[in-house]
Amino acid sequence: MNAVGDSLIGTALGGRYRLDAVIARGGSSTVYRAFDTVLERPVAIKLLHREVASTPSSSSASAARRARSRSSATPTS
Repeated sequence: MNAVGDSLIGTALGGRYRLDAVIARGGSSTVYRAFDTVLERPVAIKLLHREVASTPSSSSASAARRARSRSSATPTS
């Protein structure tokens, strides 16, 4: 494990999700075992690597743009 992923262990996202351990790491993201402190249950959190999240031409960013455009499209009758 690299120091970047390990440095997030123990931190809270949005004041709600406590990152407990790295489950897996890939080329574009890291998956963490976490705990939802509001619902009091274990969850998994997937965080995109900074380089991927900040690259507008990345496939992940393109997929997010497509999903947003589909969700904001007006349904036809």
